[in-house]
Amino acid sequence: MEIENRITPDGWEWVSVGSIASLVQYGTSQKASADMEGVPILRMGNIQGWNLNISNLKYLPKDWDELSKYELKAGDILFNRTNSVELVGKTAVFRGELAPCTFASF
Repeated sequence: MEIENRITPDGWEWVSVGSIASLVQYGTSQKASADMEGVPILRMGNIQGWNLNISNLKYLPKDWDELSKYELKAGDILFNRTNSVELVGKTAVFRGELAPCTFASF
């Protein structure tokens, strides 16, 4: 697919996410709560201005059995795949601010 009229920095090129990512996956849809004893879960509202805002977190149970499948690692890229036109694609890099930590499906 040819992308026209797009400016990229010298040495960069347009590629699909799948061609540079080792894993692309949706997050969990497990219901979260305000119980701070659990595993923090990042949601759409935590992605702000290309960064993660780790205030106003929700949590999954400490013994959540799917953590290994959805646990974030430093360097993981999070983005909104749904929402209003202005917010779809909103992106941030997880830098290991919280450990363990997971992410929601949206």
